[in-house]
Amino acid sequence: MKKVQSLILVAIFFYMAYTEPVNGTPRKGCQTRCGNVTIEYPFGTSPGCYYADDPDFGLTCNETVQKLLFGDNIEVINISHSGELRVMDNISYVCYDNKGDLTVESSYSYTLGNLSLSRKNKFNVVGCNALALLTTIGPQNYSTGCVSTCNTPSMVKGDCNGAGCCRTDVSVPFDNYSSFETRPSRLENMTSVHDFNPCTYAFLAEIGTFHFDALEDLKNLRNVKEFPVVLDWSIGNQTCEQVGNRSICGMYNNTCFNSIREIGYNCKCLEGYEGNPYLSNEHGCQDINECTTNSTIHKHNCSDPGTCRNKVGSFSCKCQSGYRLDATNMSCKRKDYEWATILLGTTIGFLSITLVVSCAKQRRKHRKMTELQQKFFQQNGGGILVRRLSGPETSNANIQIFTDESMKEATNGYEESRILGQGGQGTVYKGMLPDNSVVAIKKARLGGDISQVEQFINEVLVLSQINHRNVVKLLGCCLETEVPLLVYEFINSGTLSDHLHGSLFGPSLTWEQRLRIAVEIAGTLAYLHSSASIPIIHRDVKTANILLDENLTAKVADFGASRLIPMDKEQLTTMVQGTPGYLDPEYYNTGLLNEKSDVYSFGVVLMELLSGQKALCFERPQQSKHLVSYFASAIKENRLHEVIDEKVINENNWKEIEEAVRVAMECTRVTGEERPLMTEVAAKLEGLRVTKAKHQWSDQYPEESCHYANDPSFKLTCNDKKKLLFGRNLEVIKISHSGELRVWNNVSYACYDNQGNVSEFLYYSYRLGNLALSHKNKLNVVGCNALALLSTFGPQNYSTGCLTTCNSPSNETGDCNGVGCCRTDASVPLDSYSFGTRPARLENMTSVYEIYNPCTYAFLAEDGTFHFDPLGDLKNLRNVNQFPLVLDWSVGHKTCEQVGSRSICGMYNSICINSASGTGYNCKCLEGFEGNPYLSNEQGCQDINECTTNSTIHKHNCSDPRTCRNKVGGFECKCKFGYRLDTTTMSCKRKDFGWATILLGTTIGFLSLLLVFSCVQQRMKQRKKAELRQKLFEQNGGGMLIQRLSGPGTSNDNVKIFTEEGMKEATNGYEESRILGQGGQGTVYKGILPDNSIVAIKKARLGDNSQVEQFINEVLVLSQINHRNVVKLLGCCLETEVPLLVYEFINSGTLFDHLHGSFFGPSLTWEQRLRIAVEIAGTLAYLHSSASIPIIHRDVKTANILLDENLTAKVADFGASRLIPMDKEQLATMVQGTIGYLDPEYYHTGLLNEKSDVYSFGVVLMELLTGQKALCFERPQQSKHLVNYISSAMKENRLQKVIDEKVINKNNWKEIEEAARVAMECTRMTGEERPQMKEVAAKLEGLRVTKTKHQWSDQYPGKETENLAGVGILSEQGNKSSTGYDSINNVASMHMEAGR
Repeated sequence: MKKVQSLILVAIFFYMAYTEPVNGTPRKGCQTRCGNVTIEYPFGTSPGCYYADDPDFGLTCNETVQKLLFGDNIEVINISHSGELRVMDNISYVCYDNKGDLTVESSYSYTLGNLSLSRKNKFNVVGCNALALLTTIGPQNYSTGCVSTCNTPSMVKGDCNGAGCCRTDVSVPFDNYSSFETRPSRLENMTSVHDFNPCTYAFLAEIGTFHFDALEDLKNLRNVKEFPVVLDWSIGNQTCEQVGNRSICGMYNNTCFNSIREIGYNCKCLEGYEGNPYLSNEHGCQDINECTTNSTIHKHNCSDPGTCRNKVGSFSCKCQSGYRLDATNMSCKRKDYEWATILLGTTIGFLSITLVVSCAKQRRKHRKMTELQQKFFQQNGGGILVRRLSGPETSNANIQIFTDESMKEATNGYEESRILGQGGQGTVYKGMLPDNSVVAIKKARLGGDISQVEQFINEVLVLSQINHRNVVKLLGCCLETEVPLLVYEFINSGTLSDHLHGSLFGPSLTWEQRLRIAVEIAGTLAYLHSSASIPIIHRDVKTANILLDENLTAKVADFGASRLIPMDKEQLTTMVQGTPGYLDPEYYNTGLLNEKSDVYSFGVVLMELLSGQKALCFERPQQSKHLVSYFASAIKENRLHEVIDEKVINENNWKEIEEAVRVAMECTRVTGEERPLMTEVAAKLEGLRVTKAKHQWSDQYPEESCHYANDPSFKLTCNDKKKLLFGRNLEVIKISHSGELRVWNNVSYACYDNQGNVSEFLYYSYRLGNLALSHKNKLNVVGCNALALLSTFGPQNYSTGCLTTCNSPSNETGDCNGVGCCRTDASVPLDSYSFGTRPARLENMTSVYEIYNPCTYAFLAEDGTFHFDPLGDLKNLRNVNQFPLVLDWSVGHKTCEQVGSRSICGMYNSICINSASGTGYNCKCLEGFEGNPYLSNEQGCQDINECTTNSTIHKHNCSDPRTCRNKVGGFECKCKFGYRLDTTTMSCKRKDFGWATILLGTTIGFLSLLLVFSCVQQRMKQRKKAELRQKLFEQNGGGMLIQRLSGPGTSNDNVKIFTEEGMKEATNGYEESRILGQGGQGTVYKGILPDNSIVAIKKARLGDNSQVEQFINEVLVLSQINHRNVVKLLGCCLETEVPLLVYEFINSGTLFDHLHGSFFGPSLTWEQRLRIAVEIAGTLAYLHSSASIPIIHRDVKTANILLDENLTAKVADFGASRLIPMDKEQLATMVQGTIGYLDPEYYHTGLLNEKSDVYSFGVVLMELLTGQKALCFERPQQSKHLVNYISSAMKENRLQKVIDEKVINKNNWKEIEEAARVAMECTRMTGEERPQMKEVAAKLEGLRVTKTKHQWSDQYPGKETENLAGVGILSEQGNKSSTGYDSINNVASMHMEAGR
């Protein structure tokens, strides 16, 4: 019996569990209609039928009148699944008799519970000289309202613009009130309007449900008593993320989304489904048949309904056999014949097996050759070389591979007569290549000694880091021989040692030539130490390693002993190596190598240039065998003139010679700390060389005149302040083709003293002419207990306004909801010819003055441009005095139909449209075109390439960008053979098997020569792939690129070839979130390579030949540059439809971001700004004066200066740059650059030279000084351009007001003044008046190192130089030998013998 009872209890339990409604499921038998309203869950009329956790979802059906009620008395007219409840709201009103006395009054208040007023409602007031308030009651009460004025009934219908009717937004908070009420009243006793307006009405209504009719509504509101109002509802107080799987959304085909109320959530059906998303039964979300539905939202877009095929959650347009789908208009078109169809008929045939044999034979031959080359490659240190070149912090420079046979022919079998010289690392031969170019071929001496292999590898490694016009260029190498060969450019005028000490050459070098050579050597060493991507120490600087070309230009050579110094190290410990006489004694004694060792060696070379004497001479007295000691003793004994080469001394240059001697002595001081840096040495010598010819820094600054632009229909004025004005005083911001003119509108205000009296006021009015105020504007009023009117004047005057209330400032920002700020529509008549704003206070509120609100502000502003901040705006409107305003314009007063073919629209790809302002017309480009629709030239409407454009509006919707094919005015998604287009997702999917596939399988079954066919197919596939690569290569300008790179005077740097797949993986399919920036030449993505290194990948925008040229130009220019302050090019990809360039990744944004953006942290200090300026100037000086072929950047601006994590400047974007042949000073080009930075002389003449970059740099320097943008339309008219801004400031002696206050302090003002002077010199009107970049760089470097730079002393070393470690050793050796030594190894061994 007990078992039976237990079974019964279990059954009852399961029955109750089964019949109990689950969360989100109402019980059966719930009422589904009340009158004409459908009742759907989560709402219901009885327990179990509505969402149980919130009683506000319980509705009441009044069976007597068949009305569905919410709360006590609110009639429901519609329930929406999306979170909206539409109800009917009664009108509040007050009526007056003809004496102005109140006769009838009715106001309503409603309790909303957990629901809230939607932003889709508007608060409306109808009446003359009336105002009304909408008040919400809760923990914090809110009020908003508006004002309407009139003396006569308006004849305009439908527009609630302030004349007899006003309307304002309902922007009350969602969550801090439980009820609301509306209350109307009159501003004053206006008995004159009683005849046509006895009552004032106030009510909430859904947008679009009330259209004002002045004649009817002012009388009695057409006897309408109520209007629809939208209430927002949501489930609970948690978001979708918080509620998780506990939401009441149905189980199938729906999703949860967070409510717009900012609390709770709602449910909706997935795309392609409809129904109640809160149910899981047959009334829940069900599939929509897009092919048969009458819904305009869900209906298919197939042009032929017969092609529509319904799918679960979507549809497809399926064409019959032989037709394809055109994705542009979703119609079926007959297929073109494809190569596969022809191939199918020709596959069966007899093919010879000899092709397979030939392929195998070729492969064996190739393998044998590869093994032989690999053997010599490893033998000659190739493995080590590759490992070093591919390591971190190295640049994998291109080394042309020469064959053993070509080297033998070039040197005539290494004939002895071809030997140019022999050194510690090998023998140098003169070679003649097949193209008759003369080269120098260095044959390494490798006897199996690992150290000698290292020296050979080191020279290749170091030269791979260098691209400088004063460094001998490495052209390539040969690794197929038993001893490796290096091929250099041929320098035909011997070494500096030959010219100074030999008899091979003619006249002695003049002082000017010697000083220039010294400057070139110093500049080269400064580049190696401070500007190369990885610092390089030469370690064997001597006159024998300085070659001279036919113009006696210095070329530093022999980098076998050089070392790369990592950026995080200042010195290296190495085996001592160098040449006696030039070797740094400190390095000799300690073995610690740093850049000051090269400084010492250069000092000795400079002494040789000064004296014509050798570094070591055993014929001189014992204490003067070393040239440093020789100079020291001569200076000490005041007989310097005896030491200097008499061939260079004259009465005009002795001061320069003395200064050069001083530099040489400073360079050869005993300890490295006492020696200057090579950058300082180079600047010092450069200063000597250009003392007489250098640019004169003047105190006069250029002035520029204004330009005026006229239009026969719309005349604007450019005033003397460079402001574009409409009418008399409205400054123009932007002109839109669509019929909008954006201008600046001043703020009207009225201020009060602490007694409530007006202390200051300023009201503005403007004439509009034939233009009209756009409905995109809003009237904004800021102040406590304030109101303001917007009045327009025309054939009929109009006024509208709004009012605000508050006793204390709110802490919430951005919401102009009536508390301290109100906002209303500016729906004024279109034929008004002027307007004005006037603020006032409702009453004498002295209490708000003392705390936070002394003034009331009123202004028109484009919607979205003003965001209310109570704490800042109530005090002083954050000192803002103007806001953007939109004016509507149109052409003429006729419509398109009336004007016909006489419109001024362009002749091509544009159409006429009737103006939104009601009169006249505008023009617009056809779909698929963009440009100026009023023009018929190249600036008119041009075809948009939807496949490559970055515009989100015009971009294609193909899921795979590679399937996109541009068409005139449109595009199509074209799938490859065997695939079809899925119109739902616009993606390509494999076709279903058809008769052609079956036939192909049957045919293949009968083929007897399957192997032969396979080989042929493979060959064709390889050919097709090669042709495709070649096609893309040529399409992306590859042929032109090779031609340009292999031309004379260029450096063929290696560009690592990346695959298309590698680029896709690196950018995650060119994901939008990976976009770092977009510019005129392409889009830059952040990429992650397989080795986890981060790079920047630039995707070019190629639509015409000029853009192909820009891409090629950037590769060509970057192939000439290797500089630590230039963004490094790592490689490229040419397998894509648009070429890709791969750069190093710079992670701290642009200089523009740091100066003008809000993305980064603390502002740049003066020291950082000055250092950045010096780095930019030095880089441009390198490009102009030190690169192998001079380079003009042509687009220098802060947006093209990247900053790394150490805020080191990196110059980028060389797409517009130009290489200037050495025999030319300027080029005639199409003007290109960025407004604000563009050289005015270049703009007017089209003649490009290095002074154009100087001008642009001057603007950048001004930005660094002021923190202001190059062009700013918020500045006065004459100061919009930064050059004019600073020029006028300096003229008026107010420079300190212009400079960024964050960088000024009492210690740096002199530096800032000098930098400003440099900037003004750079921006002079004509190029001749501007300095060269190397002068600018020297000037700024002088400012930066004023306090820390090396102190050039007036005392020369005396006794200490006589006891130099190196000199002492050499003096001891003086009696043993009279010959020189090529290596310090010899000196070291001799010293050991002496010790024994």
